[in-house]
Amino acid sequence: MTNGSKGWQDDKLEAIGLDGIIPKEYVFISEVIGYEKPSPEIYHYVLSMTSLPPEQVLVVGDSWTNDVAAPIQEGLKAIWLNKKNYQVPQEPRPLAVITEIEELRAILLSHVGDHYE
Repeated sequence: MTNGSKGWQDDKLEAIGLDGIIPKEYVFISEVIGYEKPSPEIYHYVLSMTSLPPEQVLVVGDSWTNDVAAPIQEGLKAIWLNKKNYQVPQEPRPLAVITEIEELRAILLSHVGDHYE
């Protein structure tokens, strides 16, 4: 789930080698679907297209508003990629706060099987 144009986001996925790993039907680009983060509609759209309950969806991103506060308000889980080491707000509480994307793997592996509950 990302804000931006389809071409730009497709290029980013290709550049990091994820274009063939993430199925196209699970790449949600605001330009294509007509909703942009932090609008609640984008999170509802993703839930309806994946048929997943909110508590089984994890948003990872670097925007506190778009990738943490708004998804949590809609019942999703979130991990904040806080690369600039900003002070972490008291609420809402994300699943984790990381400063490097490499930290994500260990967190995800520690939650395998519990559906991020």
